[in-house]
Order: sequence, then structure tokens, then C-alpha cells
Amino acid sequence: GLQLAALSLRSRTDHRRELGSPPGGSREVFDYLSEEVLRGQPEVIREFMMRTSVADRLSASLCEALTRHEDAQETLERFERANLFVFPVDEERKFYRYHRLFARFLRERLQREHPEEVQELHLKAAGWYRRNDYPIEAVRHALRAPDFETVADLLESVGEGVLERGEVATLLEWLEAMPGEVVDSRARLALLRAWALAHAGRLEVVDSVLRWVEGHLSAADGSTDGDSAVRTERVVDKTVSLRGEVAAVRARVAAISEDARAVTEFAREALLWLPRENSRLRGNVALDMAHAYNLAGEVWEADRAFAEAAVASEAAGNLRSTLIALWY
Repeated sequence: GLQLAALSLRSRTDHRRELGSPPGGSREVFDYLSEEVLRGQPEVIREFMMRTSVADRLSASLCEALTRHEDAQETLERFERANLFVFPVDEERKFYRYHRLFARFLRERLQREHPEEVQELHLKAAGWYRRNDYPIEAVRHALRAPDFETVADLLESVGEGVLERGEVATLLEWLEAMPGEVVDSRARLALLRAWALAHAGRLEVVDSVLRWVEGHLSAADGSTDGDSAVRTERVVDKTVSLRGEVAAVRARVAAISEDARAVTEFAREALLWLPRENSRLRGNVALDMAHAYNLAGEVWEADRAFAEAAVASEAAGNLRSTLIALWY
């Protein structure tokens, strides 16, 4: 705000009146940015700024992917030196960002001047973030495109990690931003939604989601007739694993509802269906079994079960479940 005020006052004569009144609205600021900052740059720089404004964080490699500019790092450093509302995010100056007000202005200008490029730019950003192992940013750009099939592919691969970090609200926001038919076409996404709803305490919705998954799995069982033996075996293995996960979600809901009998029933069913190599989910089920002992007042058995759940969860790399088990 001080920087904008100082630059604005350079061209004003009645400084006392300007300093004594409140700042103008956002439209006035945008007009200033357009006239004093963007218009004063060469055409190639204006285009660079507009196209890179779709990203919240900028790196040289990302800027080159968005603009085909070969000296993006030098350009970003030149922006910083010239006070063009670009700031480094880290000490190494690997990532930069535009001032948020300036970024908003640039995106509006991009939408006005090159509306046909906005979707393509978000898809390019999503691809860059995905290749460079920034899945959260990749999902955000795929949603802004929007390219819901890409979002679905990303969530199937990173959704579990988002849940394990406790980012339940974020995952639900993403899933609810997608068309229902896309989520409903993938049992994996529906199960992620069930897990997120359970952790968010929206237990009344979880059962209907799980019933849909079970119906989807039953339909998949019937569609394997006539397939090759290899394909049929793969479909059956996947179906069995997903049925185990449905039971695992039900065990978690029962644990949250403090129904020890139901926890035991669903946890045993889950362990029967889940593959041995799925240590992450089996660790979660072990945690719920420990809750069942605790709810039933069987303290020593609960203590032993929580210890086993902590070991299983740690082996699976599930820090959240490990800490919960150790806490209990």
C-alpha cells in the first residue's frame, strides 16, 4: 500500500488532500497498475506477466513451460530488482510470486485479451506441477482448467496422502467441485469421499456412499464374464480389495460412533478381504480394533492393540495413525 501510494503521489500536486483521504477502491488500483506498470513494459514482458499469472508460485522452469521464454530466471530477477510487484518466496530464489493484487489484475487482463488460452495455461501448469511432484498444486490447476478427468486421475494417486495429512476439508472441497457423474464413475474416488466424510463427522452421508460403492462392485463382478483369465483375475483382486476398504470405512464410522460390537464385526471383515501387502489400511483397521477394546473397557487388550497398530502404521508410513495409536 505504501509503495502504491508513493508512486501515485509522484504525479499529484495536492499531496495534503491525497494523504488525508482513504485509499481508492480496487478498480482505481487496477487502473493504476494497468497504466503505470503494465503499459510501460515491452510487449513480450506484458505477455510473459499475463501468462504466468495463472500460477500462485513461479519458478523459471514453470514460466518457461507457460511462455516458452528461455531466460525466465533472469526475467524474474529483473522484475524483482525493478520493484515490479514480484517477490522471492525462498532464500535461494527458486520460487517467486506476484503481489496478490497485481496477480489478480494480470489474470483479469489475460481473461480479457486471451480467453482462449486460459484453459491451456492451467493444463500446462497442472502438467508441470505433476511432473515435478507437486500434486496439490496440480489438482488446483486441473480444477481451474477445468479438466475433471485429470483431477480424478490425480486424486486417485494422491488422495490417500491428503487424508493422512489431515487435509479433510481440502479433499472434500475438491471432490464436491467435480461433477457427480465423474466421482460416481470411479469407486476409488467414492471411497475417498467416504473416508473424508467420516473424518469430517458427516456420518449420516457415509452409508449412502458406501452402498453405492457396493452396488458398483457388484456390477463389476457381473461384467467380467467372457474376459480373459488374466483380466478377470485382476478385476477380482481389485474388487476384493475395495470390498475390504468398504468394511474398513464402516469400522472407522463405528469407532467414531463408539459402537464396539460393530467395530469388531467390520474390522474382522476388512482384515479378511484386504490384501496382506496393504499395510496402510490394515494398520487403520488395527487402530479401530484397539478402539473397540478400549470402548469395551478391556484396557490391557486395548493397550496391546494400540501398540500393534502403532507398529503397523509406522511400517506403512502413516504418521497420523501412528501418532494417534501412541497417544492412546
